[in-house]
Amino acid sequence: MGGECFEPKDWRDFLNPVRNQRYCGCCWAITAATAVEALWTIKHPLKHKIQLSAQELLDCCVENPKKVGLNTDKEGCYRYSTKSAFKWIAENGICYEEGYPFKGRKGKKEDNPYRSKAIVWIRKENGMPYKTIEDGDKDVVRMLKHHPVAASMDLFKSFMTYKEGIYKTPRDNSDEKSIGGHAILIVGYDMEDGEDYYLIQNSYGKQWGLNGYGKISCSSQVQDKEGKWRPLIRNVCYPNVEICYANIENPL
Repeated sequence: MGGECFEPKDWRDFLNPVRNQRYCGCCWAITAATAVEALWTIKHPLKHKIQLSAQELLDCCVENPKKVGLNTDKEGCYRYSTKSAFKWIAENGICYEEGYPFKGRKGKKEDNPYRSKAIVWIRKENGMPYKTIEDGDKDVVRMLKHHPVAASMDLFKSFMTYKEGIYKTPRDNSDEKSIGGHAILIVGYDMEDGEDYYLIQNSYGKQWGLNGYGKISCSSQVQDKEGKWRPLIRNVCYPNVEICYANIENPL
């Protein structure tokens, strides 16, 4: 990534304050909502920022109703993907955070009177509301020149307690085992002491990392169950840049 023409990128000024998912496994919903918010702000820099409801995605985005019990954590929060959230927003729209605030646990969509006040939809292109980038592809950096992108990663305890510096996973996973997956928003890239890193926004609140943000080595890898090495950060995707809007000036 580095080189003579290297130019760092940082989209933090275009983002809302870092959110805290608490004990709810809803990183995918927060990442999806934040990715759409970022595109709106970047595309309309002279207008106000918008904050969209991750709670609505948590309550309403049901990938397979017959398997809800198998896809939830102890708080009843769904363990779905950011891509599923983008698909749901394309079909149903999403509300403002103010009208559908975050609770940190799953609720029922029929309990909220503002469900009908959706104000943002993602426009589909060739039947899809998002685009993907191959794992480890240099197109991740190219796309970050235009806007943030969503991604997933293997979750380790060392990541949960990260404070500063460039985060790397151990090359020998016998020292530390993955405890699951996690969704993040990649909001930039830079170089420190000769090492390239992605700048990410996490969903653990401002007390995590660098005021809620972190630096992850671009070359960091993990072993899969078959012992093969793959990038720590993968499943990179982003909503279509062309987004439909309705009632954007009047949240309620």
